Amino acid sequence: MQPDDRSERFCALHAAAAPRLWSWAALHVGPALRGKVDPEDLLQEVAARAWRRFDEFDPARGSFFGWSLGIARRVLAEALARLAAGGFEGRRAPAAGGSDAWSEVPDDATRATARLAREDALQAFLAWAETLERDERRLLLYRGLEGASHAEVAALLGLSEAAVSKRWDRLRERLRAHPRVLALLDG
Repeated sequence: MQPDDRSERFCALHAAAAPRLWSWAALHVGPALRGKVDPEDLLQEVAARAWRRFDEFDPARGSFFGWSLGIARRVLAEALARLAAGGFEGRRAPAAGGSDAWSEVPDDATRATARLAREDALQAFLAWAETLERDERRLLLYRGLEGASHAEVAALLGLSEAAVSKRWDRLRERLRAHPRVLALLDG
């Protein structure tokens, strides 16, 4: 693959996955931590790591979103661990351990990530999602954004598969007010 082809392919895949990844990160961070951990910073670090490892991505093994979600989980865990270790009083914990690899990420991917944090539809969705009860937010994260099956979510929430299915249907109905986000969800 030519370098320009690699960049174009990465940017297209990242642009498609980024709104869902940003929503996932913003919901995981939540309002209590948002002053300390920035979803946009997390997404920039995910893009940097995904770009560095892009040659390892194999669409035959799964979607770009799924592959990037694995990276996002590690980045979030590292940011939360740094925050728990302290030393960030009054300021944000970095999404990565001082990595400047984001400067290597193609500009189109970087700009797309920055735009997401300012997108009104995603901000409105986030404000709405923060009004949900804890189990509804978890359902939205696990079933909608991560794409877990009803059975997997049932095990995580301690509910029956039928209850998860019914709750998911009701939540999806309420999500009709957020068509931009509804289009991102899995199933």
